[in-house]
Amino acid sequence: MRLLFQRIGEVLSPRELNLVRCYLGIGQPEEQGMTFQELAVRLNYNGPSGAEKAYKRAIRKLKQHLHGGAYGRWLDIQRALQETRRDAEQETGYCTPQRTWREQKQS
Repeated sequence: MRLLFQRIGEVLSPRELNLVRCYLGIGQPEEQGMTFQELAVRLNYNGPSGAEKAYKRAIRKLKQHLHGGAYGRWLDIQRALQETRRDAEQETGYCTPQRTWREQKQS
């Protein structure tokens, strides 16, 4: 977990990091997050919509960084494997025992 926060700190500016932590309640008393209204006042944003836009921009930045590099390639490989399995199941009609069990459990 510490490594994750370190990586987040490398990607986001201090202000963005503070915004994300306060909104999600990370490191806050009782892990209680703040509303965009409260964040706008506390962090001096131009109203709640300004705080929300800054939050979404920071999250988008994190996602772009996270999905790039080795992890992004790993995710692409996992998606390709899942699609290949689905295609093979449709062509052959064979279904793995795990999938059959899961489908029965959901019924």
